[in-house]
Amino acid sequence: IDTDLEVDLLASVEEEEAIAAAESERARKEAEFAAAQAAAAAAALAAAEAAAAKEQVERERVEAEAANATKARNERREASEKALPVEPAAGSQGIVSVVVKCPDGSRCARRFRKIDTLAALFALVEARWVEAEGAALLPETFRLIATYPRRVFERQDAGITTLEGAGIVGAQESLFVEMSTGS
Repeated sequence: IDTDLEVDLLASVEEEEAIAAAESERARKEAEFAAAQAAAAAAALAAAEAAAAKEQVERERVEAEAANATKARNERREASEKALPVEPAAGSQGIVSVVVKCPDGSRCARRFRKIDTLAALFALVEARWVEAEGAALLPETFRLIATYPRRVFERQDAGITTLEGAGIVGAQESLFVEMSTGS
């Protein structure tokens, strides 16, 4: 009798438990990884939303500042128009024709009496110069410059100094606006 015996051995209980534990550990790590990825994605989304909200607030702040600056400039323009003295007739005695070149190349021209103050020239620029759309607004502080001989006229001295006292006595005078820097 020849008997060959074949036996299939089943895995031991310990082996099965070890395989089950390894499978369970792998599934737990995959779940942790997926949760970490989801948390990172949620954090990135929250950060992007916060940045967008901050950007929106900043944009609104800048727009409000620009609107306030434009309103203030328009109020200064209106007040300056009212502050301009009556323009003397052409050919009258004791007048000077003044042309002021503005930063954008435009010109403000008008006749003044020689006894008018320099404040009238500053009012002329404030009242008549209209900034181009999107251009920088005329700041509250600027200088008027006569090129030859070079003379610098500051706004703080403008209320008491007459055109004649400042040497602006020719039949025609030319000045230009210089934006003040800091002082």
